[in-house]
This record gives sequence, C-alpha cells and structure tokens, in this order.
Amino acid sequence: MVEKLNSVGFSISRENLYWVILSEKDDEQIEIKDLDRFQFSSPLDYSDLLSQENRLKIYRSIQKQAESGKFQGLKANLCLDSVITYITKIPIDVNLNSEEIENQLHWEFATLIGDKNIKDYHLFYNKVKHLQNESANSIILLIVKKRFISFFKNIFEDLKLNISVTDVDHFCSETACRYNYSDFDNGNSIIVSEKNSLVEISMIVEGEFFNYRHIKKSQDELLTDFFQKHLLPLVKGRRQNSSAKIYLSTEKISKNAFEELTTNFPVDIELINPFKQFIINKGVLNSRVFENMHCFAPAVGIALRRS
Repeated sequence: MVEKLNSVGFSISRENLYWVILSEKDDEQIEIKDLDRFQFSSPLDYSDLLSQENRLKIYRSIQKQAESGKFQGLKANLCLDSVITYITKIPIDVNLNSEEIENQLHWEFATLIGDKNIKDYHLFYNKVKHLQNESANSIILLIVKKRFISFFKNIFEDLKLNISVTDVDHFCSETACRYNYSDFDNGNSIIVSEKNSLVEISMIVEGEFFNYRHIKKSQDELLTDFFQKHLLPLVKGRRQNSSAKIYLSTEKISKNAFEELTTNFPVDIELINPFKQFIINKGVLNSRVFENMHCFAPAVGIALRRS
C-alpha cells in the first residue's frame, strides 16, 4: 500500500527560497496546505557557493517556520538550481547494459568535467528513447559535486529537517506538469526554464523524455526574440506529427511580457500553473504569493516526489 503524500517541497533559486506543503486526502486528491516565498537580501553567490554568507541566507529564510514546528512530521524534499550542476546529453550504444553504461560514464567523466576524482561527484542519468523504436540511444547525464548537496542538506539538518529527495528545478517543473496537465503526455510537450543567463529546454514526445539542451541568454535579450531564434525551429521540426505546446517555468516574466510572447509566437505557450489539479484552501488563495503561482512549479514538483 502506497503511503499517503504528506510533504514539504523546498526550492532554492539564486534570489528566492520557495516552500509548499502538500497533503493527500482519503480520496487521493491532494491539498495545498500552505506555501510561502522568502526573498534573500541579496542573490546567492554561486561563485562561492559554500560560503557562510550563503548558508546564513538560506538558514534564516526558513528558521522561523522550522522552529515553530510547521514542517514537523512532513517528508522534506529539496529542489536546487540546475546552474550549480552540469547536465548534458551523451550518445550510447543501444546494446549496453547498466554496468556498461556506468563504465562509459566513468570514462567520459574526466573529459566532461576536467576532474579525475569522480568520487567527489554524484552522477545521475536517465535513458532517452529513440523515436523510431523502443531502444535508448542516448542518456541525459546530471553531475553535481557531493559537497554541494551536503552543504544544502546540512543547513536543513541544523533545523531538524532531514531531506529525503533532491533534484534540480528544470526536472521538478516537468514533474509538476505531468501531474497537473492531462494532455502533457500526449503529442509534443516542450518545457522551457528561463533564468538570468540560461534557458533550459526539454522535449517530451508521447510522454517519453526525448531531448534536453541548455542555451546561454544575454541579460538584455528579450524572451520573444529568444523564442523566435531557438524555439521556433525546434517546434517546426516536430509539428509534422502533432501540435506542440510549450510549458514555461520562470521567476522573471511580467504579465505584459507574457502576453507579448504569446501574441507573437505561433505556438501555444502555457505559463505553468503548478496548482491546477490541487485543492486550494482559502488561506493559500489569499496568500500574498499566490498571484505568482508559476514560480512554485519546482517546489510543487519536488514535493510530489515519493522517491
């Protein structure tokens, strides 16, 4: 029997910490019990991630709620900014077994990272199916330093919160989409995560993870121009089979900017609503942060993770 979901999902970006509490009812519907956003006094310094200053910013952002017992008895999951990781797509032989894939990853690791000490890193991978058959011919590889994960976990442990599951924001937004949108696994779904200087793109074809790429974006480049340059060719290349839909995850976009984007781009774009399929109580509905619900997509996605 699957245990009911009672969890808190934390999501940390460069400028904010988000958290959301989910509670599963007897009829398997899930309620958003509470949520909040804490804006750091200044952005986290990713060039010196393990600094005491970063630690204090994160610690103080949830100290009051943690010490009040708000998260007591909940499974705590953590979503991190993918900027602090390395993600790439690697071709593999379709006939390789799991052990052989591990050997290939170890062989390629030094080239990808420039560090021979693989023991200092976590490596996670996901097989990507080829569209023409059921075999995997590539993998999406995520690499992160172990001390980075320990740094964040230790902050929460100091507040008596033990982190069960960790992931990165882009893939957590995918989890939120799969739960909230019934048509997400049909046709071509494209997830776009926009950050200050980076845009991540994943393509989901008939529910299967098909591709991932990240593209640097200049600070002054308009999102409309970026979509026309990078997303339009991608969409045109896949539209022969079924229409594509883009799911956008971002903290930055204004209502006017989103309206301009949807008006000028010839494909349906959805600003992710991570609460679409949840029960929402009045307290959450009246919350000061509810208006910017799209910013909670990674926090909701990680809170949904059971393992």
